[in-house]
Amino acid sequence: MKLYDEDGCYCLLIAILTGVDASRARKLYQYGPNHPICRKFMKRRQASVKKHLETRSERMRAMKEMKEKGCGIEMLAAVFDCDCSTVKRNLKKLEVKANDGI
Repeated sequence: MKLYDEDGCYCLLIAILTGVDASRARKLYQYGPNHPICRKFMKRRQASVKKHLETRSERMRAMKEMKEKGCGIEMLAAVFDCDCSTVKRNLKKLEVKANDGI
């Protein structure tokens, strides 16, 4: 017996970070951030991730955690309201810092 629904967990995380309701988070998860419907409501979303995660390092750590759990670059860009190249750059910076700390 499965104790939790992995897809549901991702949708809940998307809902929390983007400030959208559960049905919109499900659509984001199913169709991706570039789908016309998702783009429409993402423009009008209630809260920005930048307000929830105050410092840049908090946002970068959250990106890394979500990436490790299977979120794609495009989904992270939509959640964090930035470009895909910004997500890639931040993940690379974290990787460099981790290798320097070893």
